[in-house]
Amino acid sequence: MSAIAGLWSFDSRVNVSQACRTMLSALSIYGADRSVEYSDSAVAMGHCMLRLLPEDRFDRQPLCGEGVSALVADLRLDNREEIARDLKIPLDDAAGLADSDLLLAAWQRWREGCLDRFSGAYSFAVWNAGEQELFLARDHTGERPLYYFSSKDCFAFASMPKGLHPLPFVQAEIDEDYVVRYLTAVLTPMEQTIFRRITRLPPGSAMSVRPGKIRLWRYWKTDQLEPLPPRSDEEYLEQFREIFDEAVRSRLRTTGGIGSDLSGGLDSSSVATTAAHLLARQGRGLTAFTAVPRAEFDGVVDRDHFGNEGPAAAEVAAIYPNMRHVLVDASHLSFLDVVDHNNWLYDLPAGGPTNEVWFNAIMQQAQAAGVTVLLNGSNGNVTFSDYGLTGLSGLFRSGRWFTLAKLAVQLKMQRSASLRSVLRNSVWPSLPFWLRRLTDPHMRSFSLEYSPLRPEIIQRLGL
Repeated sequence: MSAIAGLWSFDSRVNVSQACRTMLSALSIYGADRSVEYSDSAVAMGHCMLRLLPEDRFDRQPLCGEGVSALVADLRLDNREEIARDLKIPLDDAAGLADSDLLLAAWQRWREGCLDRFSGAYSFAVWNAGEQELFLARDHTGERPLYYFSSKDCFAFASMPKGLHPLPFVQAEIDEDYVVRYLTAVLTPMEQTIFRRITRLPPGSAMSVRPGKIRLWRYWKTDQLEPLPPRSDEEYLEQFREIFDEAVRSRLRTTGGIGSDLSGGLDSSSVATTAAHLLARQGRGLTAFTAVPRAEFDGVVDRDHFGNEGPAAAEVAAIYPNMRHVLVDASHLSFLDVVDHNNWLYDLPAGGPTNEVWFNAIMQQAQAAGVTVLLNGSNGNVTFSDYGLTGLSGLFRSGRWFTLAKLAVQLKMQRSASLRSVLRNSVWPSLPFWLRRLTDPHMRSFSLEYSPLRPEIIQRLGL
């Protein structure tokens, strides 16, 4: 990712140009190739560039134009050709434009409506001095981050919280409620951060800032998507493969090498094999990385898991002549060092810190191999390879028992779940807590009195 930052001083008591340069300096680790700033008397905005896309060599942010005093963006537009056609820009001309140039043209043509036309990853800000409006937006799923601070005297934004910390009026106070939620594994609101006075712009959201008025809204909601028309299973599968292929293909645009995680499961292997297939048509290769245990590992692994994903991943890699397979042993890394590094890099504690060790080892190997795009199967457990078992309890509680029974039969026939597993995921969650504990030996084997929080915190926050 690149990085963006900016601030608007409503009372002009802040030297916005100097403050913005300080913010960009703090963000330079995310974009060391180029750092440029725009400023007027009250507003300053800047951009730290990390060149990863072929078209990045044309990028000249911050941009300006009719109705736009300044535009900064961290983005990758996946539907460049579609946007260019809609803007009546010849494709030969579009080939010489950066993604930010297309964003500027789209904003000038459709304003907020451009968000409905974009596919990709982005966070951007547009300043209109004539209308005294600052507009910010973030992509549908939040692939690119954006944070902000707001007070009666100033509004500031940055790609990461560390870009806001240099401002003297943005103190890095820890939000105790966030820490509590983290320690108890309770989901935090999308806008909440670990810093008390810094807020995250949620995915699929946009914001308009005017003096004394801020408007925040979601421009994309999954429950408002048009349902697909009735089709056969084969047609659904074919359409899925087309979309999946395009999702992978659009992420292969880079100036360096292409790599991918490759586990022994379904998620990253689906991405990696699709990428290898697409790259083979172009005569290009893919480097696949698999995390494996140290050579002398002899730990106990339960019957539902395997402790070494290397052999299964190697079988997949062997199918594709253009896939170079690399086994990565992370045992040389210090867990505490990795956690400390990633907390600093991401400005928040990791959700699964033990996974960060092997993932960091893979990134180190990828960097050494000249890889600039590293694909992965993140969130595949709740999408691509999810059997839907967690949704069965909803069918039971809503009385849709015929549908539940039909799914149970299908799951059993496909050997995706046993009858006991279906009952555990459908009926069991609806039982009273005392009955669940009575029927589950695992729940009876540990005390429910333990908590990582002090009792007075639990009492004060009403947990």
